Amino acid sequence: MLGHSGMDQPQRGTVLEVIPTSRGETFLCWVEVAGEDEIVVTAPRDRLMHPVEVPIGERVDLVWRGGSGLRSLPCELVEIQPSEQPRWVLRRRGAVQRGQRRDAVRAPLSVPVTLGPEPAQLAGTTVDLSEGGLRCVLKAGPAPDWAMSGDVPEPPVGTVVPVAVRLPDLSISCLGEITHRFPRDDARLELAVRFIGLSEHDQDQVRRRIFDRLRDLRRRGLI
Repeated sequence: MLGHSGMDQPQRGTVLEVIPTSRGETFLCWVEVAGEDEIVVTAPRDRLMHPVEVPIGERVDLVWRGGSGLRSLPCELVEIQPSEQPRWVLRRRGAVQRGQRRDAVRAPLSVPVTLGPEPAQLAGTTVDLSEGGLRCVLKAGPAPDWAMSGDVPEPPVGTVVPVAVRLPDLSISCLGEITHRFPRDDARLELAVRFIGLSEHDQDQVRRRIFDRLRDLRRRGLI
C-alpha cells in the first residue's frame, strides 16, 4: 500500500531517499517494483528537475522510514530503463541497517510562519519546509530593528532569531539562522532559514509530515 514500508524491504509506493556515492547528494524517488534481490524505482531528478545521471555499477544507498525508524539499504545501479518516466533497477549489495539522516528532504508547503522576537515579529508563509529549515516569503511592512541592514530593510545573512511554524496539526518553534536572501520585485522578503536546536522529536514530526506531503503530491501527479 502506498506509504507503508517493511523493516527489510521498502514496499511499492514507498518514498525513498537515494544517495549515489559519486554525487554526495540526496534525491527522492518512489518504489515501482520491490523484488527479493532487485528494486525498481523512479529515476530521481535534481532540484531543477533534471534527470540525475550516474554510471551503471554505481553504489546507491536507499533510506526510507520503516516501522521502527529510518532504514538504509546499500544497492548497485544495474540498469536504467528509458521511457517517458525512466526507472532505475537497483540490486541489493548488503543488509538493511538503521538509517542515518543525510540531507534534509524538502517539500513544497505553504503554512504560516513568524520570524523574530515578540513583539517585533515578521509574519509570512513558507515556500517549502524540511526538518532542517525552510524557505519563506514575509509580508511587506515596516521592518523591525533586527531585520535591518543599516538603512536597508533586509535582515543580514547570519542573523539568528526565533522562528515558529504552524502546520495544521503541529506547531514548532526554535531558533533559526537566516542563510540566504532571495531577490524579489515587490516589497516582501524571501528568506531561507536553518533551524537551530529543533528537538529530535520535532524533527521526526516534521519529517513525517514532509513525506506525507510528498506522497500526496505523488498521488495527484504533481511531482
